[in-house]
Amino acid sequence: MRKSLLVFCSFFALSIFAPAIAQADPPVYLVLERTTDEGDPVGENENAIHGKLSGDYNCDTLENVEYLMPKGTYPIILTDSKFGKNWPEIVIRGHTVVRIHAGNAPDDSKGCILLGEKDYDGHITNSKPHVDEVVEKIREDAAKGIKNTFKIC
Repeated sequence: MRKSLLVFCSFFALSIFAPAIAQADPPVYLVLERTTDEGDPVGENENAIHGKLSGDYNCDTLENVEYLMPKGTYPIILTDSKFGKNWPEIVIRGHTVVRIHAGNAPDDSKGCILLGEKDYDGHITNSKPHVDEVVEKIREDAAKGIKNTFKIC
């Protein structure tokens, strides 16, 4: 009798609490697809890797080949930085702080993702408006309790 009561209580507790414990993965909010790879940097600028950002926001990206992040899916959190309060940080183990910010050339980044519109090989323009829109969307989602991720493929 005791054993069956214990089994029943265990099953009952699991049926109530398991759905709260087993949460779904956060939605993939931003996806970075590199259009050039490490072995084939663009044009005359051997430090530049262009990409396309898709998901809930679309624009071009630029990375410095010397500081490329590994492919994978990473959480986005908000922390204070030199760029402002509650600024998106992409959490990647083994890397220092990785951010999304404005810039025009690969030398403007030491591992962060630059957003904008591809101008010519190794450069982007109109970076600030794109960054402002993405940052605002991430902040709005965070205020609603939505946890977003950044996928690099």
